[in-house]
Amino acid sequence: MQVNEAARLKKPILCVHVAGSGYDFHSAKVYLRDMRGGLEKLRPGAAAVVDCLLKLRGNRTFEQMEEELLNVIPNTISVSMNPGDTSEMTAATVERIANLVRQAKAESKDKTQQQAGTR
Repeated sequence: MQVNEAARLKKPILCVHVAGSGYDFHSAKVYLRDMRGGLEKLRPGAAAVVDCLLKLRGNRTFEQMEEELLNVIPNTISVSMNPGDTSEMTAATVERIANLVRQAKAESKDKTQQQAGTR
């Protein structure tokens, strides 16, 4: 829901892939195509809770969230991080992530200012 809210608000999203975490890009895309079904398999009743929360947050449906996440997550470039790397490699990866966050914030701020100027 947090990623969906960020996407809805046009906030920058940065994914970090942790090596060895078991995350599979293809499986994630398949899951996102039927998030309701996948969520119900993992946690029966959870989809109804998400439905209620989405309605409370702005009259959105589960299907809208599912579609938005399917459009956002697979198309978001991720940064890979390996916990087994040397401390120097880990520091470099963390610095890269920090730089990407700063860059995304600056771009988001620029877009917001441009939009405000065109109104």
